[in-house]
Amino acid sequence: MSPTIAISMGDPAGIGPEVIVKTVADFKSTVEFKPFVVGSCSVLRDTVEQLGINLDIVQIQQPVFQVRRGQLPVLEPDDSHEGVFPVGAVDPRCGDLSYKAVVKAADLCLSKQIDALVTAPISKEAWHRAGHHYDGHTGLLAELTRCDNYRMTFASDRLNVMLTTTHIPLSDISRTITIKRVYETIKMGEQFIKSLGNAAPRIAVCGLNPHAGESGIFGHEDESIVKPAVQAAIDDGLSVSGPFPSDTIFRRALKGEFDLVVAQYHDQGLIPVKLVAFDTAVNITVGLPIIRTSVDHGTAFDIAGQGIADHQNMRAAIDYAVKMSKSHAAGTVS
Repeated sequence: MSPTIAISMGDPAGIGPEVIVKTVADFKSTVEFKPFVVGSCSVLRDTVEQLGINLDIVQIQQPVFQVRRGQLPVLEPDDSHEGVFPVGAVDPRCGDLSYKAVVKAADLCLSKQIDALVTAPISKEAWHRAGHHYDGHTGLLAELTRCDNYRMTFASDRLNVMLTTTHIPLSDISRTITIKRVYETIKMGEQFIKSLGNAAPRIAVCGLNPHAGESGIFGHEDESIVKPAVQAAIDDGLSVSGPFPSDTIFRRALKGEFDLVVAQYHDQGLIPVKLVAFDTAVNITVGLPIIRTSVDHGTAFDIAGQGIADHQNMRAAIDYAVKMSKSHAAGTVS
């Protein structure tokens, strides 16, 4: 199988176009997938010229094309984005283009014309200035795919982490986690690790409180919510254990004892991931009816246009999209 992978260009004022161009320029002629960009031909041509890279930007009208070394196929989301875009600044025109690129790519995924979507970074502020009031890619994709049960997940060679909750205040976490939500996170985590080719995932679950509650001394949630969810998953035949104190469990996972750690809130899971795999961790939205991976960094307006952005995270995001697409096509996961 040679999966077709769409890369949404991201905000044209940021480093998205640069990391895409650098990544595609590095591809060998034997690449076993079909990448193309949903975005602006003019922006990508300007990027190629500014970087001095020998890459031909070829406009396509649909995601059917021949893979040729030295070419980057580009599908424009519409014809309304003409003119020169700013670099390194928030601008509603950039927000509108990056928003429409994601919508177009998601539509291609939903209509089964392509196999996966890789997203370059967008500016939430630019989206809002353009009248697109979403919290980012995830909220938009959840609406477009009519999905209300998804999880933010971060994958890398060294550490995989799935979050039970994401962008909510710390004061709301204990009211948000439930036995059902933690259990569903564990189940989704198992399916995700299987999609990477691991038939028997080993999962560790973080406690919410210090020392995983110390048998109720430091809070009730670990005994009344997390532990029953773990037991329910065990009863279903999953290889899962916990709740564990979060100050030690990530070290055990790094040493190879576990394939995935379920964290209960954003910073509990993201601090260790970004500490050990800042340049290579990939953001994956698990639970959507489409495959979506993303770089784990922002628009980096402060270095945009300077030609110094590191593109290895974009390559990692594409690699995970290809791996998951092939696994899905092979029927490894449902």
